[in-house]
Parts: sequence; C-alpha cells; structure tokens
Amino acid sequence: MASTTPTSSGLVRFTQATAIFLSAAGSGAGLAISSFVIPRLLECPTPLMLQGWKKTFLRGRATMPLSGAIAAASYFFLAYSGRGGRAYAYAGALSVGIIPYTLVLMKSTNNALLDAAEQMEADALLAGGDDKVVVTLEQERSAKYLVDHWGMLNLGRVAMLATASAVALAVSL
Repeated sequence: MASTTPTSSGLVRFTQATAIFLSAAGSGAGLAISSFVIPRLLECPTPLMLQGWKKTFLRGRATMPLSGAIAAASYFFLAYSGRGGRAYAYAGALSVGIIPYTLVLMKSTNNALLDAAEQMEADALLAGGDDKVVVTLEQERSAKYLVDHWGMLNLGRVAMLATASAVALAVSL
C-alpha cells in the first residue's frame, strides 16, 4: 500500500480530479451530442445532415477514446494505490469500456453513416454543389434512421462514463 505523504496525497487528489473530470466531461459531451446535436441534424437536408454527423464523429473519434483511456488509467492507478480499490477498478473498466462498446455495438452504424456521407459528398461534387444533389426518399429515410440510431447507441457510452464518474466521486468523498 502506498504511503500517505503530502506528495503522494497530492498526486492522489490530482489523479482523482483528473479521472472524474475526464469521465464526467466525456459523459456530458456525449449527452449533448445525443440530446442537442443529433435532433438538430435530423432537421437538416440529408446531405447537410450527413456532413454534420461526419464532422461531429471525426472530432469525437479524435478525442473521446484518448480521454476515456486517460480516465481509465487514472482510475486503475487509484485502485492499485489501495484507495477505494474495487470501486476505482469498476470506474476504470467503465471508462475504457467505451472503446469496445463502440467497436462492437456502433461500428456497423458508424461505417454505414461514413459510407453514406462519402456517397453524398461524391454526388455533390458531380452535381456541382450540395443544393443540387437529388436524394431519394429511401436514401433520406435510411440516413435519418442511421443518424437517429447512432444518437441512441451513443447514450450507452454516456451511461458508462456517467456511472464511472458517479462511482469515483462517491468513493473519493
């Protein structure tokens, strides 16, 4: 077990704050995307909706896995240090769990949406602009279903990160 010198106590507090902040911020960002961004995208014309979803997805893909991994590593460090062991290990598992959750449950939806977005971009280039792309009713329904479905699946990651934050906050207090 680690000693409780002022230096190690400061490191523990910093690690707790970092981990809780990252998992809570990730949860809040995901909730905002599913609750605010996705409904607004669904109101847009299909090419614009897919373009907006793709940009949001790419930004999230560049930041969220790393944030979850740092939070998880911090939680695992806290568990190893002997402070709140199982609770921090659980929070760590939930934080890093967003990665396999995404790969297992969301990959096919992500790929379908990326394919649809790329097809719309190609169609727009050929037509001379987004406003000239002809979208069939079937394409529109499929794209809207996929974006809405993605927003619902994203709530699973939100729940995982929110639970990690709540568990860690409870054991930290």
